[in-house]
Amino acid sequence: MLRCKGNSIYTGITTDFSRRFRQHCGAESGGAKYTRSHPPEEVLCVWETETRSNAQKLEYRLKHLTHKQKEDLIAIPSRLATLFPELGDNFRLKCIHALL
Repeated sequence: MLRCKGNSIYTGITTDFSRRFRQHCGAESGGAKYTRSHPPEEVLCVWETETRSNAQKLEYRLKHLTHKQKEDLIAIPSRLATLFPELGDNFRLKCIHALL
C-alpha cells in the first residue's frame, strides 16, 4: 500500500517490490496509470504471501475497504488476519526498509 499525492492510498501486487516502486515513482517505465497522476509519497504497508492467488485475493479485499478502514489497518498492520479471517494466516508483514 502506497500513500500517493492527495492523501490517496494505492494498493497493488508485484513479484518485485523494489522494481515496481521505482516504476510507480517514474524512475523506470511501466508504472500504473493511477500513480502517474498521483505519484507515491510514502510506502505504507507491504505484505508477502506464497502464491499470486493469495496476493490477488488480498488485493481485491483491500481495494474494497474505505479510506478510513485502510488508515486503521495501516496504523496496526498486524490486524490483517483479524480483518480478513477467511484468508487465513497466509500473509506476512514485510520490513519496508529492506525492500527499498
